[in-house]
Amino acid sequence: MNTVVTSREQILAASRQLILEKGISALNMRAVAGRCNVAVGSVYNYFPSKADLINAAVADVWEDIFRTDDLGASPSFPACVQRIFTNFQNGSRRYPGFFTLHSMGFAAEERAEGRRTMDRFFDSLRAAMRQALDNDPRVRRNAFSKQFDEEDFLNLVFSSCVALTLEHRRSCDALLETIRRCIY
Repeated sequence: MNTVVTSREQILAASRQLILEKGISALNMRAVAGRCNVAVGSVYNYFPSKADLINAAVADVWEDIFRTDDLGASPSFPACVQRIFTNFQNGSRRYPGFFTLHSMGFAAEERAEGRRTMDRFFDSLRAAMRQALDNDPRVRRNAFSKQFDEEDFLNLVFSSCVALTLEHRRSCDALLETIRRCIY
């Protein structure tokens, strides 16, 4: 066993690697400890339960898939949407089944936390989309109305990105063309 204390970051890196290789169902304290070459108790020092480990690992995978720091600074709203879709595509390839199956790996009481983790990342993506929309100088002033406001539009576009990903579409070109026709 490794006599050096393993860090939280090393445990999460090992967890992410296990998810990459074997899927989220393979994630457990013993497997992570083995991957880190430490005693199981060392993992428990950072994560009091398997649920805590899984929740942290899921958040770490979401963070690995989505870097939202500069999405809102995209040169146009369609460019931001393209980047989000590309991130979804890359994440789906890197973590097969993660989008559709990650919450199934949680026990009933853990699902809510898994869902909150996903929602936090989705909210940050929507915020980046909002910023990109607000910063896009080409958007027509009359593109939105009381019946179809910016939030409706953002929710529709985001849901479409998710649906295209779940359908394993290789392109979001039709969505991008729809966006252009709606807002320019």
